[in-house]
Amino acid sequence: PYLALRSELPLEKAAEQAIHEARKNPRMAKALPADIPVAQVVFWMRDVLEIALLDHLLGQQDRIGNIDYNWRWYWVEDGKLESSAAHGKEAPEKIRAFEPVRMRQTAINDNDAGVRRGYANFAQKSGMLEGLRHFHPGLYLKLAELAGDFRDKGPVYQWMTSSAGLGQKETDAIAGRTVEVFEMLKADCEAGRLTLDLDPALFLGANATAPDASCSL
Repeated sequence: PYLALRSELPLEKAAEQAIHEARKNPRMAKALPADIPVAQVVFWMRDVLEIALLDHLLGQQDRIGNIDYNWRWYWVEDGKLESSAAHGKEAPEKIRAFEPVRMRQTAINDNDAGVRRGYANFAQKSGMLEGLRHFHPGLYLKLAELAGDFRDKGPVYQWMTSSAGLGQKETDAIAGRTVEVFEMLKADCEAGRLTLDLDPALFLGANATAPDASCSL
């Protein structure tokens, strides 16, 4: 998924090419099922994107090796993407008519080494958010709103220094990284380097309307 996120190819082609490239690595080839669907990689792209963004903003130190997954069924019903937990390889009878796809949903099992200024921010140090070519439009909108709130020391900023119990220095560090990351992504988007096309629901054929995310927010 990370290879696909940085590919300049259209979304589906990026996912297909990423599978091909990953198989060149013996460890990756062993980990990837022979029949891995392209849709799985597209869902993983969104998951990895969200995790990398959160880790960068919160200064998370110990993510590598701490990503797990749960099996779920995904299907389109009445134009809407639906999902349910998968407890086996056979789809439940009530959803078989919708031809559901069984895929892994990324899960985080460990999240206790972040926020404090002393932790090493590996997502930031390794530039995981640099050079991205695909981004989720809804996530882009939320990041823009969050960056705006932090700039203005708005309700979210105030909540972090009060109810959330964070210190001023920790809050300012998170706010600074948020604004910095959004400005970087915005610049790439406006320059045509970043495309807001990463919507797994639409990829699977749902009729949901993609968020109206303009680069210049």
